[in-house]
Amino acid sequence: MKIVLEKFNIVREDFKNLNPKEYYNWPISIQIILGVFTLIIVFVFGLIVDINQLSSELTTYQKKEETLKKEFVDKKRQAVNLDLYEEQLEVVTKDSDNLLKQLPDKSQMEKLLIDINQAAIIRGLSVELFKPNQEKIKEFYAELPIDIKLVGTFESIGKFTADVSQLSRVVIFNNMEIILDRNNQVALIAQIKTFRYLDQEELEAQARKLAEEKKKAKKGKAKNSKQATNDKKGEKE
Repeated sequence: MKIVLEKFNIVREDFKNLNPKEYYNWPISIQIILGVFTLIIVFVFGLIVDINQLSSELTTYQKKEETLKKEFVDKKRQAVNLDLYEEQLEVVTKDSDNLLKQLPDKSQMEKLLIDINQAAIIRGLSVELFKPNQEKIKEFYAELPIDIKLVGTFESIGKFTADVSQLSRVVIFNNMEIILDRNNQVALIAQIKTFRYLDQEELEAQARKLAEEKKKAKKGKAKNSKQATNDKKGEKE
């Protein structure tokens, strides 16, 4: 033990007498100790860097694993419910087809307007206003608003609305108002809407129109974005 302490004291004295500028003249034992110490530091630093890299990679792979598990579960659920989805799609398609069948084409619209007008006359209503407005073209159908004013009794108006609801075509009452006119008769003022599907030529024209509108909107958005960028550059200058 005494010998070890003596050696330690010798090494300590050697460290005290070291001249940093003459490191090449240091004792071999000191150089070895410093070399080993330097190697240990380099090794530990490299080990820490490797551990950090491995930890980062492990986190990345864990996230990827969770994503893949979620995708697998979703696809498995879709596969299990595929038959149900197909049945639902078939029902929706059937309902859509049935709804479209209730929409007249352009050639049938005149007959529909006559049927609505006749329904009012049959119920003893006086047709004071029956004015079709401008059609509103939608993506695959056209909407025709019709302003009406019918005069009669509460009962006849109720039966008229029931008759219209039984038509094979889609007819919607909108903005309904029932008032007493100057002759103390009941007047129904409303706008009814009916619909027709677009023929092939109209569908193609509407598709072109929508595509053109999207194109213009995209150009306008790009132009506004460019203008905003230029404005910001101008403010910085």
